Amino acid sequence: MAQVTLEHLDKEYGQVMAVRDFTFTVEDQEFLVLLGPSGCGKTTTLRMVAGLEEPTRGTISIGGREVTQLEPKDRDIAMVFQNYALYPHMTVFENMAFGLRMRRYRPDEIRRRVESAAEILGLAPLLQRRPRQLSGGQRQRVALGRAIVREPQVFLMDEPLSNLDAQLRAQTRAELKSLHQRLGATVMYVTHDQVEALTLGTHIVVMKDGIVQQADTPDGLYRRPTNQFVATFVGTPPMNVLAGALETRAATLVMRLGTDTVVVPSPDRAAVQGFQSPRAILGVRPEHVHVMPHGDDIPLTGRIRLVEPTGHETLVYLDVADQSLIARADGAFRGESGQVLTVGLDPVELHWFHPETGARASA
Repeated sequence: MAQVTLEHLDKEYGQVMAVRDFTFTVEDQEFLVLLGPSGCGKTTTLRMVAGLEEPTRGTISIGGREVTQLEPKDRDIAMVFQNYALYPHMTVFENMAFGLRMRRYRPDEIRRRVESAAEILGLAPLLQRRPRQLSGGQRQRVALGRAIVREPQVFLMDEPLSNLDAQLRAQTRAELKSLHQRLGATVMYVTHDQVEALTLGTHIVVMKDGIVQQADTPDGLYRRPTNQFVATFVGTPPMNVLAGALETRAATLVMRLGTDTVVVPSPDRAAVQGFQSPRAILGVRPEHVHVMPHGDDIPLTGRIRLVEPTGHETLVYLDVADQSLIARADGAFRGESGQVLTVGLDPVELHWFHPETGARASA
């Protein structure tokens, strides 16, 4: 496996800038996820690494060798697409062996690689079946196996689980994570599903409009988002954002939300004042909105709009100062639409964003 270095990559389509100044190093054996909404440039970036798109500017290196101008076949990479693209008339063995045969590997080497990959993926009993005799998850594993037998330096995966149903996606996601640990592979993986990103990635690059918003570990993205876009894109349910007016009361900075006030904690006060704005955006994750307020919590009153039981937990949707707030409560919580409820915000888990730029207040 190998390190992948992308330096100042741009991709233009006429007047449209699909990717702008993408710079990042994927370390050896790392699982990097490119995450973002449709049209953000993540697949274009992956295709440039694969050699399927030519960068307008910038360089790409794999294993210390610049490959920017090389053909895909000369880059020592393997790609897994959203569609399985299996040959329907071939068996599983033949599908997995096809690329090796085209490269004129010896029959004994082909058999060794295919059987080894099949064992890893749990496909050994299925090698003589054809794709129509397989489930969706099994077909996806065959597509992965076809990449594994290549023994490439880098695996490139473009939303490989998006055609699977929810339960199968979760199962295959776990298999993929286990596979990465067993192979010690370098992986670049594209998805718009932030659950996939958080569970699979060792590092995640969040993109929007072709621009990298934040590159960080899953924990770093979730706990310290660099701006309001990342904060609301990463996490299910998304982070609550509440806009309010800032005021100074008795030398204390507060945000006014209807009849309630939220004190800006001391560690954040200077950064929020640095906005030089009369307003700010308060962010708080649903799990840090307590329906049973704790001792140090900041109280906030709202009216229940919707209660959504999900089994192990209950999501409570409230209207607070004409804005929406979601609280994540215990599965046993019972409330009714229209009920007035005082919740508590964990003061240690508040995030503050500029009302115009969306930038996070950095203490």
